[in-house]
Amino acid sequence: MKNSPAWLSGERGSLSLPAETQFSSLWRPWDFIEAPIPQRTQRPAWNRITQYPLVPGLLLERWESTKTVVGTSFGDRTSYCLVDIDRDSQYHPYSNEAGFNQVLGTLETVGLTRPLIVRSSASEGLHVYYPLPAPVSTWKLANLLANTCQQTQLTVRGGQLELFPNVKAWVPSGSGFSHYQAHRLPLQQGSVLLDSDLLPDGADLTRFMFRWHGCAEGQAFDQLTEALATTKAKSHRKRGSQKAQQYRRDLQSTIERGWTGPTQTNDLLSRIARLGYIFLHKSGKALVEYMVSVAQQLPGYEAFCRHQHQLLKRCREWARAIEKSPTYFPYREQDKPSDLAKRPLKVPPNPERKTNALSRLKQIVECLEANGTLEPHITPRAKQLAAQGFSQETLYKDEYKSLWHPKHYQPSVIPGRASALAITQNLSPEPEQAETAAESGITDASLRSVGSAGGLQEIKETRPEGGAGGTEPELYDPDSLVCQLVALAGWQGHSVFKRLVPGTSPEKVRQVMAAYREQDARSSIRHPVAWLATALRGGWSSNPNLSRHRSPTPMVSLPSDQCLPKDSSLPIGDSSPPVPMPEWIGEQIRTKLLGG
Repeated sequence: MKNSPAWLSGERGSLSLPAETQFSSLWRPWDFIEAPIPQRTQRPAWNRITQYPLVPGLLLERWESTKTVVGTSFGDRTSYCLVDIDRDSQYHPYSNEAGFNQVLGTLETVGLTRPLIVRSSASEGLHVYYPLPAPVSTWKLANLLANTCQQTQLTVRGGQLELFPNVKAWVPSGSGFSHYQAHRLPLQQGSVLLDSDLLPDGADLTRFMFRWHGCAEGQAFDQLTEALATTKAKSHRKRGSQKAQQYRRDLQSTIERGWTGPTQTNDLLSRIARLGYIFLHKSGKALVEYMVSVAQQLPGYEAFCRHQHQLLKRCREWARAIEKSPTYFPYREQDKPSDLAKRPLKVPPNPERKTNALSRLKQIVECLEANGTLEPHITPRAKQLAAQGFSQETLYKDEYKSLWHPKHYQPSVIPGRASALAITQNLSPEPEQAETAAESGITDASLRSVGSAGGLQEIKETRPEGGAGGTEPELYDPDSLVCQLVALAGWQGHSVFKRLVPGTSPEKVRQVMAAYREQDARSSIRHPVAWLATALRGGWSSNPNLSRHRSPTPMVSLPSDQCLPKDSSLPIGDSSPPVPMPEWIGEQIRTKLLGG
C-alpha cells in the first residue's frame, strides 16, 4: 500500500531491515513541518512544507539535525495514532497520575491497549503512540478518538490533551482542502523513550522500532476495527460563533417586528423555520407547531397576513423545505455561545388576539356541535380543530381546554338545534299560554327545522282565518328577514345580511330566498352567503321569463372579504370571527311561539 510501512504489508523479512529504513517508512512524506530548535521555554515556529515530499534520505537528514526539528501529518489512511500531553496539563502523570491513567483506560475501551510512551522534547511533554498492525481510515480513527474522549468527559484542547489524527475542519466544495494537524517526530533533540515507570530509557532507534512492532502486535485490533465500523462522524463544519450569533440576531430582529404590510407571510415563515431548525433544534411536527405559535402572536398578523386560513399548511411546507435544504443544518450545541443560546425570541403579548382566539374557538366548537360533526374523542377532535388554524400547543393550554377538550368541555344547549317542540318545553309556558298558542294556529308543523349552519329556518307566520280574510297589513321587520337569511346560509353571513336587508324591498328578499331554496334543492350551493349577497345586491332579477332551471346569475363581483378561497375550511363573510347568536333572535322565537 502506498506510503505504508513495509512490515505492515505482510513481508516478515522487513523486520530485518535497518532501523533507519524502518523508521523512515513509518511517516507520510507529504505536507511535513519543520522549525528551528526553540529555547526550552518556547514553542517551535512551525512552517508547513507542501512543495516537495520528505523522502527517506531527506527525512533522516532533518531528523538527525541539531538545528531543526521536523514533523509529519496524516493521509487518507494511517498505521498509528498518538496522544500529546503537555507538562502543565491536568493529565500529565508527574502532576496527576490518576488523570493519566484515565486517559489510557479510556483508549483501552476501543482496543488501544499497548501504548508506546515517549518524552516529546526537553519541555517534558509526553507523546503516547499507539502503533497498529494494519492501516485504517484516518477519518474514522480521528472521529473514534474524539467521540471516546468526549463520552468520558476528557478535556481535548491544546495544552491539555491533543489527539492525532484530529477531526479536521470542514471546507466547502471548491474552496480547497484542509490538512490534518501535524506532530513532531520522536527521538529528536530532547526526546527520549520512557520505560514502564515513565523514567528515561535512552534514544536508541533500534530499541524504539522493536517496541513499536511489539505494541502493534499487542493491540486488540479486532475490537478497534469493530469500534471504527460503528463510530459516528462529528460535524466538520467550521466554528463561526460570531457569524452565527449575528445571523440569529438578524433572524430574531426581523421576526419580532412581525407584519408591517401585505406580501410578507412567506418571508416571515421562512425566517421562523430557520430560527427553529438551526438554533432551537426543532424538526418535524415540533417545528411546525412552533412556527404556527410564533406567527399567530406576531404584531400585524390579523391586519396583514392573507394566509390565516391556510397557516398550518404554509408552515408545513416551509418546515419541510428548510429541513431538506442542504444549506441549513442544526447548529452544534458545543458551538453555541452562551448569550446566543439564552436569548429567547421576544414576542410582545397580545391580549386582544388571545381573546379573539378564545372566542373563535368557542364559536367553531359550537358550530360543529350544532352540525353534529364534532368529534367525540380527544385526538380526532384536536386534529379537527387544527384544520381550522389552531396549533396543538395552543389547544392544550389550560385556558383553551375548557372550550373543546372532551374531559373539560360542557356542551351548551343551542336553540338553533332544537325543534320547536323542544323549545316550547324548555320555555315551560303556563297552561293558559300554551292554549293561546294552540288556538292561534302555531304548531310544531308550522315551524321549519334548523339548518345545518346552525341558524334558524324561516318561521312561517300564520293568521287566524275569517274576519278580514287575511287582509291585515303585514308588518315589515328587517330583523325577521335577517333571521330567515341567516337560517339559510348560517351565522357567518349575519353581518353581511344586516347591512343589505334594510336597503332591499321585503318582496325582493323573499323572492331571493325562494330562488335560493329552489336552486339548493337541485344541487347544493357551495357558498350560500356569497350567493345570497350577490342576489340581494342586484345580481339577480325576478323576471318571470327566467327559467326555473336557471340559478341567479351574478352580475356584480363580491368584495374579497366575502369570497371563500378554494379548499378553505374557514367561514365566509367578514374577516372577523363569526357573530354569535344575538339575544333578540331568541326573544323573537319566544314571541312567535307563545303568541306574545
